[in-house]
Amino acid sequence: CAFGYFLTVPETVRAALTGQAGAPWIAILLVLVLAQGALLVGQRNSHWFSLRGLIGLTVNLSGILLAAAVLREIVRLSQADLAVVTRSTATAADVGGFSLFLIFTLLNIGLISWCIRLVHEPSAQDAR
Repeated sequence: CAFGYFLTVPETVRAALTGQAGAPWIAILLVLVLAQGALLVGQRNSHWFSLRGLIGLTVNLSGILLAAAVLREIVRLSQADLAVVTRSTATAADVGGFSLFLIFTLLNIGLISWCIRLVHEPSAQDAR
């Protein structure tokens, strides 16, 4: 599936993925996918889940997601017209909006705190 995708992308993307930026991440991704397969087989063959195995699977999957995200960004950046992006970023910086960002950040912190508090409050059945 990934190889088929690789064959369909433009040559500039292919060059970016196999170049200095992408090649190490492809190698890391391949190693992590193989390790994930080995960890899954190990968990499947055991009679019960082990904490160490589950932690290994979780950490390994996090690495796979990171490597895939980096490769996605390499593809995105290889297609971007950086001159246009630089101009639009400068225009956006002139507009401002930092105070609005802070207001919504505080609002989100409050809502998340409220949700956590709701979850941790004992219910009427738990009090009995």
